[in-house]
Amino acid sequence: MPVDTISTLEKGMPINSLVHHGFKTIYDIRNESIEDLRMIDDIGPVSAQAIFEATSKIITSVYKEATPKINPYHLSTDDLALLESIYRKWKLTDAVQVLKEAIETLSQQVGTDIQIAKRKKGFLGGLFQSRAEKEHVELTLRELNQEAHQATLRKVKKQLIHIHQFAVDQEQLKKHFIEKNAAYYTEIEKVIGFDATAIAEDLPNEIIEEIQAFPLDTTGLKVDLRYYQTFGAKYALYYKRTLLGDEMGLGKTIQALALINHLFQNDGGYSIVVCPLSVLVNWKREIHQHSNLNAFIFHGNQRASAFTKWQEEKSQITAGGVGLNIQAANIVILCEPQWKPSIEEQAISRAYRMGQSRNVVVYRLLTEDSIDVSMLELLGQNAGLFDLYARESEVGSLALNDYGEGEDESLKQKVLQLEKERLKEKVG
Repeated sequence: MPVDTISTLEKGMPINSLVHHGFKTIYDIRNESIEDLRMIDDIGPVSAQAIFEATSKIITSVYKEATPKINPYHLSTDDLALLESIYRKWKLTDAVQVLKEAIETLSQQVGTDIQIAKRKKGFLGGLFQSRAEKEHVELTLRELNQEAHQATLRKVKKQLIHIHQFAVDQEQLKKHFIEKNAAYYTEIEKVIGFDATAIAEDLPNEIIEEIQAFPLDTTGLKVDLRYYQTFGAKYALYYKRTLLGDEMGLGKTIQALALINHLFQNDGGYSIVVCPLSVLVNWKREIHQHSNLNAFIFHGNQRASAFTKWQEEKSQITAGGVGLNIQAANIVILCEPQWKPSIEEQAISRAYRMGQSRNVVVYRLLTEDSIDVSMLELLGQNAGLFDLYARESEVGSLALNDYGEGEDESLKQKVLQLEKERLKEKVG
């Protein structure tokens, strides 16, 4: 941040004098006291006081409002040290646990014998010990040298050496950070703290408190949720009929997975994820990688056998392509808008087939400021989303009109044109 930023708070400051003395950024001047500033030519006591106060305000504002971000392609020494400490924690946690268990086992095996062995005396001290005590100490020493105890001791030494000599390759660390950056930021947030109200500034405090108090069950999840992901999952579970929309790359899939996992852990029924074929494999991979849930793909010629397997194993859900044939699920997640609303309606309706006895809940994932918005506006759904998917008594019976092929293509062209105009306006 350039040092002339001070001028936005205090007019008429001798910025040129600061630059002339090497203070080109706010970072450069951050530790200068009022007395230090007064030593600079052309800066008197009033200006020194004003510069000091303006700098303090800017620094406070940055710490309060700025979102720290680590650039994996321009890592400083501090960045590398921070990432390495997190990486070490993940990689060595299991090793430390093994070491702890080995030490506890060894302590239980030889703890008492070691106390007895400490009573062994030298030549002079042995003169004052009874024969029986000497024999007891010698017997204990022989027991301590048994192979079983030595094997446990070698295991302890091996784990200690592994921990102390554990090395982190910087290139491997960078690659790992790029692949798992959300997990790294989660660890950082655990240490520095996080203002939960900052993720929902537009909501009343009482609503935020109610959502935060919701007991999200993360049993079985193999990923640490970031605070906003936890909030999003809790919000959807608390209000049930919800649109989960966020920018690209912020982990909506993980939030939806946390929601599904919570319902599964609390006997909330089975779930269907209705998604395009292009992300089908990704959904299954994410489910297996980040949870203990079983995923069954109902798509193509294999959907009948997959459905049979799912019924036999009575396992948790999930993921879809086309031609769903499933009745036991009562949770439907729509990953993106469809050109033909009837396709979505069909997917939802299938959850009502064969005498569904539970409420069917529909979640819809949308991306803000994207082509999704243009599609919804032209489809005439933007204002009616909640009416369409939230009414418990009407969702199963709604029938949306199909578009003909010509109308479908025309609609796509209109959406693409709107998207081009939006991007042009955003860039220009």
